[in-house]
Amino acid sequence: MHTDDSVATLKPLDADIFWNFVPEEDDGVLTGSAFHFEKGHPIIRKMMTYLASSYHPKEWAYSGPAMIQSVVLKYCRKKLPEPTYPLFLCPEIKVLPKKYLYPYKFADWKRFFLTNVSSSDPIFESYAVHPYNKLSKKEPILVGSDQLYSQIARVHCPLTYAHAVADLEVDFF
Repeated sequence: MHTDDSVATLKPLDADIFWNFVPEEDDGVLTGSAFHFEKGHPIIRKMMTYLASSYHPKEWAYSGPAMIQSVVLKYCRKKLPEPTYPLFLCPEIKVLPKKYLYPYKFADWKRFFLTNVSSSDPIFESYAVHPYNKLSKKEPILVGSDQLYSQIARVHCPLTYAHAVADLEVDFF
């Protein structure tokens, strides 16, 4: 399984769900911040071929979400995925609904840095979160606060959180 280094898992990833999948980030938009394909799955070779022939190092989306969307849809002979679950694009590839990994839309990334988040917030149903590091990398995580991402880091990434706190002389990282 692949996940971007900015993905934080919130609960165990059930192998029945997280097997041969790509996630839906937004309605009809597939992404590559997390995916799994079993060893030898032909889609992996297709992704490698695509990247080898079409790599654009200065365009992060081209080699990530755009590549995943293009290769998977072409492999499955589909134009667009429908936002329903369980959706199998083809017999051996499923699309996970947004709620599993993307409780917030791309444009709503700042919600990770809010305080006093309601217990009914969709993030609490999610298996993992992706705070869109390209956008959020300069946003401070307030150590010891009730800021949502600080709480996620403290609970689900305790070693990293403790290390960050111990190495800093400020109240954010």
